[in-house]
Amino acid sequence: MTVPYPFRKILVPTDFSTCSDSALTLGAQLAHDVGAELVALHVVDPGHVPLSAVIHPSTHPEGVDVRTHTTELATRAIERRLERLPVTVVARSGHVVFGRPAKMICQAVADLGADLVVMGTHGRTGIAHLIMGSVAEKVLRVAKVPVLTVREATCVDRPLDPELSFEDEG
Repeated sequence: MTVPYPFRKILVPTDFSTCSDSALTLGAQLAHDVGAELVALHVVDPGHVPLSAVIHPSTHPEGVDVRTHTTELATRAIERRLERLPVTVVARSGHVVFGRPAKMICQAVADLGADLVVMGTHGRTGIAHLIMGSVAEKVLRVAKVPVLTVREATCVDRPLDPELSFEDEG
């Protein structure tokens, strides 16, 4: 695989956590430094919720389907984050898609022509990792482009595996 550098399009998946906000900040800095386009992506996993179900939130008392309302909320959240970037990124956009997160992130790489993915990882281990899995890990295994992961700040001081701790070394 040939990796283009400098990167032309950087994809940053976001679940709106502090972890993915850190990844967005890094992705923006990279895009700024190399003149790349920055694309923020939010994947909605509807699970068993029918997207065509009509709800009546205060913003739509007349009723709106779940897909439309969720897209509106996620789009606003992405736009707020893009507006608060610490650096200027001339070409930036946000997208909202529906489906399984890892699959849709990899699909977005192909559909949008991204040549780098920058994404957060919560650093879960043990039973939490077994139960919840890791979207970042799945993307790392499947993506056809480089994937740069950003650990959540609250996890940085803890080793992923207690046996990897360097505290006993002086």
